[in-house]
Amino acid sequence: MVVKKEESVIYTDTKVQVKEILNQNTGLEDNICLEELLTVRTLGGRLNDQEMFDDSSPEFVVGKDMLLFLMDGKKVRKLPYSAEPYYYVSAGYNGAFCLENGLAVRTKLNDQYTEKELRQIIINH
Repeated sequence: MVVKKEESVIYTDTKVQVKEILNQNTGLEDNICLEELLTVRTLGGRLNDQEMFDDSSPEFVVGKDMLLFLMDGKKVRKLPYSAEPYYYVSAGYNGAFCLENGLAVRTKLNDQYTEKELRQIIINH
């Protein structure tokens, strides 16, 4: 994870590796490929003695498998512009699920689905 600051906005760029693509009909301009490392940008972070937190941003844990609903970050006005491609988790923490033991869990909402159930919803959407 890399924390940066532009003007008065602190944001964090997290690298995630794509293991599986369930639905790419999302309007993303670039096609996402398996095993690709993507930059996912979230608002907030800590940089030196300054910090900014956004309760709506998902939390990432190194080594944890997640299911993410991604958008082209350049279409999100509240994030700083970057020439490099980056992605944004759609609907903040609502679009980020931790995968473990066959369950897809949104910890901030304290809800869960079976992984199979959630995959079926996504594929049929």
